[in-house]
Amino acid sequence: MAIVTFTAVAAVSETLLELFQKQIEQRRNVSFSRSDVALTSPETVDADSGVRLGLFLYHVTRDEKAGAAAPEIVQSTKRDPPLPLSLQYLLTAYPMDDEGEQATGTLAQQRTLGLAIQLLHDNSRLEPDACAAGLDQERHLSITVTSEPLDQLTNLWARFGDATYHPSVTFEVSPVLVQSTNEESVTRIDERETDLSRRPDEPERL
Repeated sequence: MAIVTFTAVAAVSETLLELFQKQIEQRRNVSFSRSDVALTSPETVDADSGVRLGLFLYHVTRDEKAGAAAPEIVQSTKRDPPLPLSLQYLLTAYPMDDEGEQATGTLAQQRTLGLAIQLLHDNSRLEPDACAAGLDQERHLSITVTSEPLDQLTNLWARFGDATYHPSVTFEVSPVLVQSTNEESVTRIDERETDLSRRPDEPERL
């Protein structure tokens, strides 16, 4: 595999965006277009943005569940093990600007959020070859809906200034492997055949 050292995080976000855009667009029982789904901060979404489902990466941590990885040795080159990350996303449903009555708009938002959660549940495992270019790993990605306490979710939304709170869900993607550029040349030790036969002058044991 080619060494890609810094595009893994962006590749995962791009993969998720394409997943939502493609699969929602294929649903015949919902009125949705690709442009209704965006990778954006809630702070930048307003009534004129046309966004109905927003995806935002809000936290990145080391994935402690991934365990320790061994250095990778290819021919005569040893590369430091990758850094496993866990990416936390905020998925938010927004109202359409033509939904009319408030009750209708609220139900439409909840349907949008329910559809997005269903897609996460149905695609909880992503194989590397199905992801966007720039993800250099052989391990699959796991998508898990998380249960953020209400106070943490409130504090998260407080970061977005005057943005109005909308129905949301948080989820994580892991392990996302960031490859290392630290390499060194190593010399392999060739296997040698060892002869354990008895020497001619060695007496036989009684």
